[in-house]
Amino acid sequence: MNNHEQVGLTIGCLNNHEKVGLTFGCMSILVDILGIAIPFWSYNGAGGNSGLWLFCGSTPLLGGYTCLPYITVSVDLKAVRGIMIVGLLVMIAPVVIFLLKKFLLKDMAILFKVISYVTGFAMTLNVFGVVIYGIDKNLNVPGTHLHIGFALCIVAAVFCFVGGVFMAIDKDAVQPKCEDVCPIKKCPLF
Repeated sequence: MNNHEQVGLTIGCLNNHEKVGLTFGCMSILVDILGIAIPFWSYNGAGGNSGLWLFCGSTPLLGGYTCLPYITVSVDLKAVRGIMIVGLLVMIAPVVIFLLKKFLLKDMAILFKVISYVTGFAMTLNVFGVVIYGIDKNLNVPGTHLHIGFALCIVAAVFCFVGGVFMAIDKDAVQPKCEDVCPIKKCPLF
């Protein structure tokens, strides 16, 4: 085997725009997981805060700051949870589709369009879930303020969009090779 041959999947065979897209796509997934998981979607002035899964606050009986799961969950919160989880799962899809396109299904140019549509759908779901949480009177109680978990999910939606745009760029379609445009040895176009 020659030392110059590459075996397996390497990040070195990606163009710069593909590396940026993959980086933003992966960052969007991680930021969204963090945003969904942490109990800091809203807070009140008394030191309490809540998320999609837990509420936290100072509890003298338990001695300090404690987080507990919700005893009862409203339909509105269940809806936001569902939308955010589906949005996260759909957010993973563009990265998987891109990797499939890049390394296994190289001849399927339609996958670049699929990446852009799936990215738009993931971003829409994420923003939709955040907006519902932000405007729902049952979830956003008067006297509370939106917190970092809420903001992280918005940032994840932006990262998803940026990553999707860069992953969906088909560089060969944007800048065709000289041989494809002009079969003559000396190409006057370039």
